[in-house]
Amino acid sequence: MKIYFVICTRDRTEPMTRCIGSILITLDKLNLTKEGEIVVFDDSTSQSIRQNNAKAISRFAKKISIQIVDSEAQSMVFKEVCKQLNFTATELHRFIRQFGQSDWDLARVRNFAFFILSKYLRNDEFALFVDDDICFTDMNYEGTIYNVKGEDFLVNLISNFKDSALAGRALAIGSDYVGRIDASIVEHLSAYFQSVSNLRPKEIDGSSKKADFSAVINFPNTLPVNNAVQGYSNTENIGPSISGGILAINRLAMASLHLPNFYNEDWIWLIILRGRGGFLKNLHIPLLHAAPIPGAITGRFLSYQSKGEVIYRALYSSINDLPINTDPIDWFKGTPLVDFLKSSRDVEVKKLNQCLQMVLDSPLWSASQNLYNPGLNRITAFLQSAIDYLNSARFIENTNEEILCYLEDVGAWKEIVACSIQFHYLLR
Repeated sequence: MKIYFVICTRDRTEPMTRCIGSILITLDKLNLTKEGEIVVFDDSTSQSIRQNNAKAISRFAKKISIQIVDSEAQSMVFKEVCKQLNFTATELHRFIRQFGQSDWDLARVRNFAFFILSKYLRNDEFALFVDDDICFTDMNYEGTIYNVKGEDFLVNLISNFKDSALAGRALAIGSDYVGRIDASIVEHLSAYFQSVSNLRPKEIDGSSKKADFSAVINFPNTLPVNNAVQGYSNTENIGPSISGGILAINRLAMASLHLPNFYNEDWIWLIILRGRGGFLKNLHIPLLHAAPIPGAITGRFLSYQSKGEVIYRALYSSINDLPINTDPIDWFKGTPLVDFLKSSRDVEVKKLNQCLQMVLDSPLWSASQNLYNPGLNRITAFLQSAIDYLNSARFIENTNEEILCYLEDVGAWKEIVACSIQFHYLLR
């Protein structure tokens, strides 16, 4: 059985290199290096970074089969697909984005990986998608030593994909993780301000200072974030139990449907896959999410995340009423989603308001010389902007239209995946 490790990366040479190294160490301990294949889809924004990535990747080439798919290779694929299917570039870009252009958009980068890998995988093989900051081995991350059982995870994963009882089904198997919580901006802010809510003045200023508040001072150039020592799965009790950060899927899953261009694209994809008879499983053997310090965020990105939360919660609520033997795609098309969206929007606005209130009640406002007030003011403005966006006049109508467009495109995705083109020049 060939094991494909798939990494989609953008402008992050160091985490990507560490991730690849940890995969190689794990495979070597299990004597599975010959069975491993690492494929990097490079969405980096500059030629110099792409060259650095290629140089870093080349160091592993003598030890494991490893390949990189960059914007040049992708352009060759685009031309062939558009020619065979009589698609325009604009039509294809609804599903797959040109590497290195526009904002970071993991969904349409992974859709390209889905498309390519679906041409190479046998029905009994799988591809393990991991974020470029995932680590399979022990590591000292931000002052804490994490013991990671990468070998146990991989052995269990292979065993599940060999289970004959699951043959012929679309499979998606993942796990929890330790380290940086892969949460939304609002969830990170809420957890952070909850953690500092009971600090006394002397714990904010001077020698008895209990925490580093630089992330508040520098917001939005950085974000207060939180780590988890125990296995963490961000499911809010309504999630699919796994996420795209660590996700092994087979060819049937890739061909079933594409990822939507929404925040929470992985959760949306997973619950629809499950509703169509796919098998989902969490192995509960945590890997390490060793994310670098977050870069600058924008109010537009916060609104994008908030909309994604609304969409996921609405679809999750609707799918709970799914009749037996009904395709969730047809169900969503035939079910008025507006009421679900309104209810979900109310939940998200409440969450944003609760976070906003924690910021307004924070003892950091009382710091000497008003040290944190400018940052706190910027955080409150960001949160209020997202609340205003969700409450805007056409939010529900526009969001409903976006969902319906995605659902309508599922048929076209099957046509794309079914095209007879073989890309032997991409992967050996």
